[in-house]
Formats: sequence, C-alpha cells, structure tokens
Amino acid sequence: PDDAVPASCRLGLSSFGKLRAADCVTPDMRKSNCFTKGYGAYLRGTGSVLLTGPRAAGVESKAAADALKAELLAGLEGGGDDADAMLAEFAPRLFTPREVARLMGFPDEGLEFPEGITHGQQYKLLGNSLSVDVVARIAHYLVCPEICAWADANGK
Repeated sequence: PDDAVPASCRLGLSSFGKLRAADCVTPDMRKSNCFTKGYGAYLRGTGSVLLTGPRAAGVESKAAADALKAELLAGLEGGGDDADAMLAEFAPRLFTPREVARLMGFPDEGLEFPEGITHGQQYKLLGNSLSVDVVARIAHYLVCPEICAWADANGK
C-alpha cells in the first residue's frame, strides 16, 4: 500500500452505508474486485475497500476478511466513541489511484495524470482502461501463437 494516503481515500463513519455493500480486502490478500470507473463514487461492484489497520494485519483469506468486515460494521452500528475506535482498528480506505494503476500493470514511472485531475476523475480514467499485462498477453497470442504455445508448454 501507499505510505501517503490522501484524506479523500480514507473512509469514515459517513461511509457506513457504502461500506455495507463493499468487498473488503487486506494488504496480505492477493485478489480484489475489478475496479471500474465508478470506484470512489460507489462501492458495490466497483472495486474493493482496503482494510489497513492493526486488526487486518496477517489476514489472507476472503472468509477472514468478510468476518472482519462484519465485525467492523457491527462496531460502527452505534456510532460514537466505539465507532471511532473501530475505524482506527480497521482503517478502511479506498485504494489510491496509483495503487489501482499498479494492480492494472501500469509502471510507477511514466504514468502521470494532468495537474488538476481529481481522484474521482483518475478512477474514471483507470476504470475505463484495460490491464496492461492482460492486453499484452492477448496481443502476444494473436501475433505469435506458436511462441505462446511453446511458452505455455515449458512453464514460461
């Protein structure tokens, strides 16, 4: 995860309703939902929420992440100081646009957004793009299928 997470990516008590419909993952997990152009504005079916607090450390399975989400939602239900403590323990947040770009195969160098582009606009641009690695693999299969067949047969 990015070290410097902007405030616009952090989810607070006001996001409680959105969080109910969200897919939650932790930094130790290897899968997330597909990110679409609606990420940030909506959470259902648009991408995953990242749980980064101490309670999420070491959680690697979807079942365990779902249990954490249920625990978080139960703790947020009443609001107040308990809710603030739960938010600190779980630290739910959106992936930053840079993290989404990395997940889609874009390198850190060379991908720059024009100045003045909001995170929402960056999510829309990324959500309308395709995974670089997937497109490269498909193009490779189309251009040189015999090389790809050899690579697949030899575990490359």
